Amino acid sequence: MANKDQKKRTLRDAEDEILVLSEKIIGLQKELIAARQELFQAQMKQVENYFRVALQERNMDWAQYRRHLQKKYHPDVNAGKTFTAAEVMADLNPLLKVISDKTN
Repeated sequence: MANKDQKKRTLRDAEDEILVLSEKIIGLQKELIAARQELFQAQMKQVENYFRVALQERNMDWAQYRRHLQKKYHPDVNAGKTFTAAEVMADLNPLLKVISDKTN
């Protein structure tokens, strides 16, 4: 009987330790998510600054630059190129949309 009680206590202690460790893991995951968000925001700020300088040098606004890139990478214009224009457009459109939404 004492052996059964000891096993139950050991099992409860293990379950409590698992709960504590799970809470620590959740806390660390939240910190990681926050750090990734900060890093992403810093990277987006760098990209935004880069595009600002590029646009000032070209004397264009966001919409003109987006149209310029769409023409440059359009599948009909670049049919024989080694890059796939659809992939380039898929990468550029969301980025430019995010940047233009922030500035306009």
